[in-house]
Amino acid sequence: MKAPAIVAVATCICALAVGAKEFEVYGWWVIGDEYISLERYKEARAAGFTSLMQCAGVERMKKYLDWAQEAGIKIGVQHSQMLKNPEPVIEALKGHPAILWWHLKDEPHLTNYAHLAEIARRVKAVDPDPSRPVYVNMHPMGDGGAGDLRWKGTTNYVEYLERGVKEMNLPFLSLDHYPCRMAPFKGERPYVQPEHEWFVSSNWYENLEIATKIAESRNLPLSLFACCTTFSCVAYEHPTPSRATLRLEVYSALAYGAKSIQYFTYYTPEYRKPLWFRDACLERDGRRGLAYERVKRMNRELHARADNRFTDATRIATAHTDPVPNGTVKLTELPPFVKRLEAKGALLSLLRRDDEEIFMVVNRDLNRFMRLDIDIEPGVNRVLEDGEVVDAELYGKTYRLEPGYAEIFLFKRNDNN
Repeated sequence: MKAPAIVAVATCICALAVGAKEFEVYGWWVIGDEYISLERYKEARAAGFTSLMQCAGVERMKKYLDWAQEAGIKIGVQHSQMLKNPEPVIEALKGHPAILWWHLKDEPHLTNYAHLAEIARRVKAVDPDPSRPVYVNMHPMGDGGAGDLRWKGTTNYVEYLERGVKEMNLPFLSLDHYPCRMAPFKGERPYVQPEHEWFVSSNWYENLEIATKIAESRNLPLSLFACCTTFSCVAYEHPTPSRATLRLEVYSALAYGAKSIQYFTYYTPEYRKPLWFRDACLERDGRRGLAYERVKRMNRELHARADNRFTDATRIATAHTDPVPNGTVKLTELPPFVKRLEAKGALLSLLRRDDEEIFMVVNRDLNRFMRLDIDIEPGVNRVLEDGEVVDAELYGKTYRLEPGYAEIFLFKRNDNN
């Protein structure tokens, strides 16, 4: 599958996945101290999370890290002194095997880059181990053009990301964009039953294109988000995520070469007008939220299909069928093992892992099924929802993809391919 301006990239060995084949799944937002326990960490692990964010003083953090290690997860470490006097914190904790990364900043302004670069240098001077990188999450593209970009310190989003990666010497590129939305509700909160159809933000895929190209140009891993928490904005709503929204965000991230998924959020954030948060995996009263079982099911599917496969895969090309989203590439050529393909509103991606070609077809529609007509060569396998790999010839040439779902095909190359 070839397309203009898309080239093969070298496989990157990243701090996020060194020595690990399980796909990284990170839960955002700090759990309240009153709810942290070994059992809570096991609960997160049972839902498919491999890591969680946590903030605490050094002594409490040591206890939390011990619990996390016993539960089989890692911790993204936050501390109130991280941006002021990080050395004592890093020195006290750096030897713990349950540390995922050192959390520095979320969505920085361009004017923060110099300070964050200096903090990152100080952190790594104390803990040079690349398996515990520093973490900075970048802004997504705004919806209002230059007006949204000015408060990031520039009117050029590419400049914002490129300068961030370079000036802060980021070990990987992380950014959040929550594209699955609805028109504003008129009903009373909490709203469990959506009132409208889902829609996808107009520049989400353009945002992924930009981020992927910047990450690949510097041989950096890419980490992308999926939204699992209800919250409101002025112009639209983020209702309780559905199976379709979780699938679309996760599978689109895989298609663009992401090496980890971050969920916003595991613990429900406090109310911040107008962002009225609710329904995360863990509510503020300590009970499981509406998202817990939905995310658990999504993570079970993700691990079944991505572990030991997408962890080591290199993106070769990504393209779309009509209607082609803004800022993306239209499909012009298929992989050699695909003789014919017809699908409206599809995201297609070709990835490579050793001698295996991975071909994804994602239904971009959040509300409707997509018909996929595909004619493939003998020897192609299909990866089912539960991770089972079967001969694609056992099936016909027409598929019906649920909203947000992805069909995944595998083809073993040989010297003649």
